[in-house]
Amino acid sequence: MTGTYEGLAAATAAADVVAVCLAAVAGGRRRDGLRMGLDLWVAAGLLRLGAEVGWNTVAAAASVVAVRQLAGYGLRHSLVG
Repeated sequence: MTGTYEGLAAATAAADVVAVCLAAVAGGRRRDGLRMGLDLWVAAGLLRLGAEVGWNTVAAAASVVAVRQLAGYGLRHSLVG
């Protein structure tokens, strides 16, 4: 079962990269692409949490969510673009 979660996390991370690149290149909507990428990054982190439960994994998932929240705040309150 651990391999399944790791595979799903890797697939989510790959989808993250593709989504961010497509949003930036195709539509010029870098901010929306970054938001989507951050959400997929959180999803990959939570999938990894399902693979192996331990304090290090919980701390990693919490740090991913914290970075996502800070980046989201910065994107919402950005004066540029």
